Amino acid sequence: MIADLVEEAEIKTKRRNEGVFFASVTFIRKVTQGIGAAVAGVLLTVSQFPAGAMPDQVPESVLNSFGWLYVPVIFSLWMIMIASLSLYSVDRQKHEANLEQLANRD
Repeated sequence: MIADLVEEAEIKTKRRNEGVFFASVTFIRKVTQGIGAAVAGVLLTVSQFPAGAMPDQVPESVLNSFGWLYVPVIFSLWMIMIASLSLYSVDRQKHEANLEQLANRD
């Protein structure tokens, strides 16, 4: 998908910027991993999950609290991801048209 976006951007800007696009993917991956760790920490703190507890030592009320927090957060994040992917506008025909336009430009 990123390569398709590089070609789309090249048609619009007349410059090829693969490095910027692929660097942004790495940056976004690192940001989302950091956000994921932070959200996990907040969920564990809010649900009062005991630090260092063995699985059989966690009270059921804590597990229920964690579940009631975890499910809506994960569902919301997945909906945001799906909404973001729905903005991707390059389909097969557009991709082939972009390749043809780039080939004819040179």
